[in-house]
Amino acid sequence: RRALLDLAPAPASAVARRPRVAFVLPGPGTQVEGMGRHLLAEPAFARGLAEVDRALRPHVGRSVAELIAGEAGDDIATSQPVVFAFSLALARWLE
Repeated sequence: RRALLDLAPAPASAVARRPRVAFVLPGPGTQVEGMGRHLLAEPAFARGLAEVDRALRPHVGRSVAELIAGEAGDDIATSQPVVFAFSLALARWLE
């Protein structure tokens, strides 16, 4: 995180404040079978995924965490929620 902040140019009138961070989430078609499966072993990622899984399960009709651990397939009805859930869990991991 510090390395990324060091890359940003300092404003001419630098004020001591917390830098703002933005996450840009990808859209459909960015998924690759098995992407990020190894992150399931990371506690912060797993917690973030569990959080979004609880929120999405009633809408998706199944667990996005199980889809990430298994096979999400190419069906937009499942692949898009998986990409979204993965992105949010990744943001939690990076916090």
